[in-house]
Amino acid sequence: MSVNKGIQGSEITVLGPNPDEMQGGGVRTRSLLEVLDAGGAKVTRVCYSFHKTRFRIHHGNTDESSRWVNIDVPHSWPSPLKALTLILISAYAWKLSRRSQLILCTFGSILFAIPAVVVSKLRGKPVVLDYIDIELYGVPDSICRYFIRKAAVVFAISHYLKDKAISYGCKNVVYVPTFVDTNFFRMEAESRERFRDRLKHEKNEIVIGYAGSLAPFEGLLFLLQAFKGLAAKYPNVRLDIVGRRLLRTDCDIPKLATDLGLGSKVSAIEPVPRADYPGLLSAFDILCVPRTDCLISRAANPIKVTEYMSMGLPVVCSSIGEMSIIITHKVNGFLAKPGDAADLEKTLEEVVLNREESREVGQNGRREIMEEYSLDIIGDGVRRSLAELLDQGRSGS
Repeated sequence: MSVNKGIQGSEITVLGPNPDEMQGGGVRTRSLLEVLDAGGAKVTRVCYSFHKTRFRIHHGNTDESSRWVNIDVPHSWPSPLKALTLILISAYAWKLSRRSQLILCTFGSILFAIPAVVVSKLRGKPVVLDYIDIELYGVPDSICRYFIRKAAVVFAISHYLKDKAISYGCKNVVYVPTFVDTNFFRMEAESRERFRDRLKHEKNEIVIGYAGSLAPFEGLLFLLQAFKGLAAKYPNVRLDIVGRRLLRTDCDIPKLATDLGLGSKVSAIEPVPRADYPGLLSAFDILCVPRTDCLISRAANPIKVTEYMSMGLPVVCSSIGEMSIIITHKVNGFLAKPGDAADLEKTLEEVVLNREESREVGQNGRREIMEEYSLDIIGDGVRRSLAELLDQGRSGS
C-alpha cells in the first residue's frame, strides 16, 4: 500500500478564468491557486478573461519550473469568435502540461472544460473539473454529460450542481462551496474611516452596500425599488453600488436611480483594487445580495455572500439556492423573498431599526464563515481530495 504524500511537490496544471479578475470565476480560480500554493504544489496555469477591451496574450514564469499564460479576449467579440479561443487555450494547456500529474479546470460553461478534458486524455493524466455554474451557451445536455463524466473528480460549488453532476453519472463528486481568507476579509476600523471620508458618507448615515456584477439576475432593480421606500422613511439611509458595466444588458445604475427619483441617495462606484476591497466593504453598515429567482441563482454559490459574511456585518440575501443554506434567518444573516421589493424593504428596515441585534447577527455570520467556509477549512478538504487522486496515480505507476 502506498503512502499518501499530499500534494507537496506535485505538478498541477490549472485552467480557468483569470485570477486577477474580481468576477466571472476569477475569484474561484485565485482561491484554488491559494489552496494549491499552501499545499506546496508546483502550479502552471492557463487562464483567460472575456471582459477585456482588446485581444492580448501575456505570459511569464512563476518560478524556474512553472509558467503562466493569460489570454485576454474583448467582451465585444461575438460568442462564436470567443469559442475559437478554445483552440488557443488547448494549445497552451498541451504545451505547458507536459510534466503535470494532474489537470484542474475551473469552468462555468462546459465549453471551457473541453480543453482540460482533451489535454488530460492526450496526456493520460486525470482531470478535476471545478463545476461553478450552469451551462450558459446552449450546449446540448448530452455533451455536458459526456465531458463531465470524463472527470476523475468533480468539485461542485453548490448542492444543486452536486446533484446535477451525480445525475450525469459522476462517481466522485465533492461539495466544495465558496470559501474566503477570513484574515483578509475582516472589518478594518481605520480603512472604514478612510473610505467613508473618500465616499463622502456622513457620520450618522446608515449605508447599504453592494459590490459585484451588475447583471440583471443580481436583482439590483429590486434593491433600488426597496431602497426607494426605505429612503422615504429614513433620510439618513443611503445606498452604494460598486460595479462596472461589462455588457449592454448590465444595469445602468445612475439611470435607474434617476428614473426612481433617488438622486444623490444612491452612488454608483467604480470597483477598487483587490487589496482595497475589504476596506471598501468596511465602509458599509449593511451588505446586500438581492438575487432574483432564476436558474443561475438556484445553481450558483455567489462568492460575495461568504466575503460579506466574513466582514462581520449584517448581510441581507435572497432566500434562494445556496444562500438559503448558508444563512439562517436572524441567526447569522437575513433572508428576503427573491424578486420581492416590498419584502426586501421590510427586511432592510428591520436591520436598520435593530442595529445592536443586527450587529450580533453579523458577528454570528463571521463565526459561521470561520468555522465552515474559511480558506483553511475548505482548503484542507480540497487538498485531501487531490492527494487521494494523486495517490491513486502513484499506486498505479
